[in-house]
Amino acid sequence: MLNIRSEDYSSEDNKVISIIFSYHIYFIDYNINEIGNELLINEKNISSENKDYIEYKEDLDSKLKYMNPLKIFKLPLSFAGFSKFIIDFKKLNPNVSDSDPNLKYILNIKEITPYEVKIYITLQEDKSIVIYKFTDILITIPKIERKEIFIERTVKSKNNYIFLII
Repeated sequence: MLNIRSEDYSSEDNKVISIIFSYHIYFIDYNINEIGNELLINEKNISSENKDYIEYKEDLDSKLKYMNPLKIFKLPLSFAGFSKFIIDFKKLNPNVSDSDPNLKYILNIKEITPYEVKIYITLQEDKSIVIYKFTDILITIPKIERKEIFIERTVKSKNNYIFLII
């Protein structure tokens, strides 16, 4: 939990140094109807109607899993810093290229660090007009048996959308 009082710090000084994921383990015979008022979890957060997850689709031709948050471009569910992302992105969006001047849109990749990448999709005729932009941050969590990889994807628009891709 991040708890910063505004009177102690200005917004420019705040830095998040760690994020802790908290989870609850329930018994198999746990009944959701027995939730007491003293718990902080409400029924809306646990129910099957919760929409706080990434809805992805699968392309019929290439069998690639993708997300389409703004209904403009299809984004593969892989880290944008990997070459596989660029190959999959071109398959899902045939009107975008990183090198072909004959297509309508151009894909620009700016590597901030090896773990953070910014993607800009601009018009081919005028590269100053940004149509779509998002940022991917690669988060790795070591485990005893295997290594889990999370991607924090921030899609920039009028409202910024943040997705955690597992």
